[in-house]
Amino acid sequence: KSAASLSTGGGGADRAVAQRRDRAMALQGKRPFVPPGAARRGTDRFWALKVIMAFAAVLLVYRMLTSSPELDGELQRGKGTWAGESAPTADGDGARAALRSDSAAADGEGARAVALSQAEGDELYTIVILTWKRTQSLLRLLKSLTRADYLGDRVKLYIQIDGGSGKEWEDTIAAAKSFQWQFGSKEVKVLDQNRGLAHAWYSCWYPKSDAEHAIILEDDITVSPVFYRFTKNMWNAYGDREEIAG
Repeated sequence: KSAASLSTGGGGADRAVAQRRDRAMALQGKRPFVPPGAARRGTDRFWALKVIMAFAAVLLVYRMLTSSPELDGELQRGKGTWAGESAPTADGDGARAALRSDSAAADGEGARAVALSQAEGDELYTIVILTWKRTQSLLRLLKSLTRADYLGDRVKLYIQIDGGSGKEWEDTIAAAKSFQWQFGSKEVKVLDQNRGLAHAWYSCWYPKSDAEHAIILEDDITVSPVFYRFTKNMWNAYGDREEIAG
C-alpha cells in the first residue's frame, strides 16, 4: 500500500512538473501550451458543432419545402380527398361534387386558359395506355378509368398496342376497339411490329402545344377515382415551376 501510494504520488508530481515545463515553453513561443485532455475535449466539441450544424441545415431545408402556401393548400385538399375516398357514397355524387369544387379553386392565367379551351370543346388532356397482349389486365384498367371523375373536361383516350400475333394479342385489339369511352374521343393504334416498351414510351405522344397534357399508363395498373383531379391540380399549381419536370 505504501509503495502504491508513493508511486501514485510520484506520478502526480511528474505530471505537475511536465505541465509547468510545457507552460514555460509556451510562454517562450516554442510550442503552444495544451492542458491535459484539452485536445480531446476540443475534438469532441468540434464534432458536436458539426452535428448541430447538420441538424440545423436539415431543419432549414425541411421548413423551406413545407412552408409553400401552394403546397400547404394542396396537402389540405388532398387530405379531404382521401378521407372522402375511404368512405364513398353509394353513387359517388358527393365525392364528385367535392372534386369539382376542388378543381374550381385552382386559379391563375394558365388555369383560365385551359378552362376556356375546354369550354370551346378542345381535348387538352389525353390518357395514353400502352398495352400488348394482356386482355384482362387492359380491361381492368379501362374499368377503373370509367369510374374516375374528369370534372366535366373532354379527355381523349389513346390506346397503343405493340405489334405481335396470336389469339391473346387479337383479343386485346378487339377489347380496345370495342371499349366505349364517354368522356371524349378514342383512338386505337396497332403497331406494325413488336418494338418493345421503351419505344412505346418514346413514341406514344407528341403535344401540339404547351397547353396539352398527357397521362401515360401501362396496362398492368388501375387508377384511383380521384387520379385525374389530383393530376390536374398539380399541373395548375406547379406547371410553371422550372425546378419541377414532368
